[in-house]
Amino acid sequence: MICRVIEVARTVRFSIPLTAPGRAPARGARSNTFAGWPATDALAVFYAIDVHCRGEADPQTGYLIGIREIDEAVREFILPLLEEAVRAPAGAAPPHLLRRMVEAIRPPLGKLLWRVHWHLTPTYGLSMMNQSTDRVLISQQFEFAAAHRLHCRGLSEEENHRIFGRCNNPSGHGHNYRLEVTAATQLPENGDAPALTLPQLEQIVDERIVERFDHTNLNVDVDDFHDLNPSVEHITKRCHDLLKTPIAEAGGELVRVTVWETEKTRCTYPV
Repeated sequence: MICRVIEVARTVRFSIPLTAPGRAPARGARSNTFAGWPATDALAVFYAIDVHCRGEADPQTGYLIGIREIDEAVREFILPLLEEAVRAPAGAAPPHLLRRMVEAIRPPLGKLLWRVHWHLTPTYGLSMMNQSTDRVLISQQFEFAAAHRLHCRGLSEEENHRIFGRCNNPSGHGHNYRLEVTAATQLPENGDAPALTLPQLEQIVDERIVERFDHTNLNVDVDDFHDLNPSVEHITKRCHDLLKTPIAEAGGELVRVTVWETEKTRCTYPV
């Protein structure tokens, strides 16, 4: 059976100037919507919203949904919420504001709306499914520097060199690994903080992963890879296993872990 459901994702970027209360924000010309619109050359906050839609494409046009519909829905229904929150003396907490954002664009996008991801910073984001607004996904990125040598003890020196090439260098080599951890947690209806918060997640990852692996030789300095080849695949799986229980104990659920060995090479577990 052929699956006909497709997913279309659109990123909408915009700036919110930090203007005085009561002053209407300037929209300006749409000269560079790739960089973001509304744009500003004043002090501002910058956000990006990913809207994911799922469904069956129209057999004639090939469209699932027009990207202009998504752009207009975000700027008409989400942007005012964020403008109000940014300028309010005490804005709503981001997870609860995300719930309002999802509810706001649900009517114009209808049943096609699948998920909304809010990039609050270049490394930190929140996601929410259209049908599960009682649950928020928290994603944050981290970094650790480590050396390793790709080498399997069960293989000969010749086989190791043939498979791993320069990565089998006896002296090893290093990477600045980038790690992204995504965890889900329940979002109370009464406006209280979710069971798992970003500071809690950051503390867990720092203690369990960064302090454990940062500035080490993975083959020599940590027990995790004493008998395990420290490939990016094994590193990713090991990070997942080290984080699953403490995140659950803090009130969350580990969804996935992604490790970048380089900007061109990354591994995600589970998928």
